[in-house]
Amino acid sequence: MTSQETEVAQISCVLFKKYFLDNQEGVNIDDYEQMRQAVMGSLDFKTQPMLLLKRKGDLISKIYMLQNKNEELLGLLVQWAQSDDTVSKQFAMYVFERQAECHLPLDQLKTHKDSFYQIFEKSLQDSEIKVRVAALRATSAFLMSLEEN
Repeated sequence: MTSQETEVAQISCVLFKKYFLDNQEGVNIDDYEQMRQAVMGSLDFKTQPMLLLKRKGDLISKIYMLQNKNEELLGLLVQWAQSDDTVSKQFAMYVFERQAECHLPLDQLKTHKDSFYQIFEKSLQDSEIKVRVAALRATSAFLMSLEEN
C-alpha cells in the first residue's frame, strides 16, 4: 500500500465514522452488520500501517458498541492479544484502550477484570516495546474508566 493510498484509506475511515457512526440519523440498524463485516474483512496486520489499523479500530469499536456486541469484541481482543504477531497485539491493546475509554459499561469491566489483568500483565512483559507501550496505554484507560465509574 503506497503512502497516498494509506492516507486516502485513513481519511475514508474518519469520514465513515463521522457520517455513519457518530451521526446515526437515517442509518438502518441492519446496516451496522454489513459495515462490521466490511471493516473486519479489510483488516490486514501484515501489510497495513498501524495508523490505518487504528482508524479501523475506531470504526470496529464504535460498530460493536452500536450493535451491543461488546462481549464479542472482547473475545476478539483476547485472541489478537494472545497472537504471536506484534502488530496484532498492538492493535488489540489500542482497540481495548478505545473500548475502555468510551464504550464498556461498568458491569462488563467488573465481570472481565481478571481476564483483562492477565492480558495486560502478559502484554506489559512482551519483548516488543510497541506492544508494551500500547498495553500501558490500555491499562491506564482501563484503570481510569474504573476510577471514573
